[in-house]
Amino acid sequence: MDMCRKFIQMGMTRAKRYANHAGGRKYSKANGAELPKSSTHKDAKDKLEASEIFREVWNQCRDHEGYKKKKEMFQKEQKEWDKEKKKREKDGTSIQPTTPKLQRSA
Repeated sequence: MDMCRKFIQMGMTRAKRYANHAGGRKYSKANGAELPKSSTHKDAKDKLEASEIFREVWNQCRDHEGYKKKKEMFQKEQKEWDKEKKKREKDGTSIQPTTPKLQRSA
C-alpha cells in the first residue's frame, strides 16, 4: 500500500465522518449500533468541504503520470512476490524471497 493514497484517503474519510456525525463517532459505545447521521450540526459544512478537497487531491494524484508508473511497477513486483510465495508454499521451503531494490526516479 502506498502512503500517498493511505493518508489522503484517510483524511477524506475522516473528514466525511465528522461531517456526518457531530463528534466523529459513527457507532454507539453502548450497543455498537450505528448512530444517526446529522448534516445540521456545527462545522458539518466545513468538514464536508474538507472531505471534497481531499477527494480532489486524491483524483489529482491518481491522474499523475509518475504515480501511475510507480503503481504499475509496484503491482508487477507484488505479483512476482505472490507467485514466489505460492511456489515456496507448494515446495515446502521456508526461505523468504528477497525484496527487490526499488528504483528511484529523477
